[in-house]
Amino acid sequence: MGCTSLTTAPTLPATELSSHCYERLFSGCTSLTSAPTLSATTLEDYCYYAMFENCLITTAPALPVTDLTDFCYGYMFSGCTSLTTAPALPATELYEGCYCGMFEGCTSLTATPTLPADEYLASNCYEKMFKNCTSLTSVPASLPYQMQNEDDYSVPEEIYKEMFSGCTSLTTTPALPSTVVTYGSYNSMFEGCTSLTTTPALPATTLGHCAYQCMFKDCTSLTTVSSLATLSYTVRNYGAEYGYNEMFKGCTSLTSVPAINCNTYMNDYQYMSMFEGCTTLITPPTLGITSMSGYGCCENMFKGCTSLTSIPSLASITEVGDSGGSSMFEGCTSLTSVTIPNISDFNSSNASYRFSCLFKGCTNLNNVTCLIENYDVNDNSDTFENWLEGVASTGTLKKKESTNFTYNNDGPNYCFIPDGWTVINV
Repeated sequence: MGCTSLTTAPTLPATELSSHCYERLFSGCTSLTSAPTLSATTLEDYCYYAMFENCLITTAPALPVTDLTDFCYGYMFSGCTSLTTAPALPATELYEGCYCGMFEGCTSLTATPTLPADEYLASNCYEKMFKNCTSLTSVPASLPYQMQNEDDYSVPEEIYKEMFSGCTSLTTTPALPSTVVTYGSYNSMFEGCTSLTTTPALPATTLGHCAYQCMFKDCTSLTTVSSLATLSYTVRNYGAEYGYNEMFKGCTSLTSVPAINCNTYMNDYQYMSMFEGCTTLITPPTLGITSMSGYGCCENMFKGCTSLTSIPSLASITEVGDSGGSSMFEGCTSLTSVTIPNISDFNSSNASYRFSCLFKGCTNLNNVTCLIENYDVNDNSDTFENWLEGVASTGTLKKKESTNFTYNNDGPNYCFIPDGWTVINV
């Protein structure tokens, strides 16, 4: 490890390995350009972990073993910037972290090997496998997804997390046919793939925690989003928070997106910051949802979408939970006129900050209609706290006569009604 003048590796004749036996063996050997033959037929956990990390090898040794172990090839060639071809990987049954970070930072690698595993996947098995492979242009046509392992009935997690993150030359993605996505399994999968222009179809109807979080974040060339399947949650699922959190955040070329549908319950932080910073998004998606009751479920959802000219209809919404719509449209500077419909169960909850900072910084907004009934800002002031801060200097607020936005208490006004605006009861 760290032998920067080593140019020739010793012979490694062992056929049966023990755990960690070759871990980081040649790590940092920056003059090593050729790898030794690896004769082992029996692997153990972490046996080749980071073995050639940051070496200058141009050709990887053959890896014919099909019986893998946990993290056996983890980070094996990480940082090998001269590696141009990946070895064949014939295994069909995978183990935890077996390929995790295996080729991370291999900036000369242009194609992935065939990945034949189509039956039993494992947690973290492909995590970061090709992360920051900036020359990668060819990927598998499809990536399978086995929800449950036959032997132990465990549910694998974070399967494809960050797999292609930072692959800036990648223009196409594999098909992702799974209808169930477990905890974090597509998290940041294509984050920072700045040449990607379209997404694959995403047919999943059941998501785990952080399933799509940051999946296409900062894909700055992305213009098209394929359809998103209707989620089939029927009860509040505390294991499914952050499902779409920051999914398209910073996708500055995105101009339109498909409908977003969820049958019933909205999970905590489900759509938080989903389109934040999508500065070319003009038309919002249809929101086929009935509830915003999950904590922070739509917080920052369209924040900083400076080209957005309208907001999605909220007519189907019956309830809003804590911070459910907080800052949802903050900084949408092209909005001029918006309508908030009556929400039937709005006053049945004491939830906080439901629409706080809702239109904060919408500098051209001058016409707001709020049809929520029987709400009094003095009973729950933080619900609309600063919702109209930084809007146009003059404008009109139309509201129901039964709703009061006049703050009677001592202290700051929290910008319930901007100075220079006219209030009309409707």
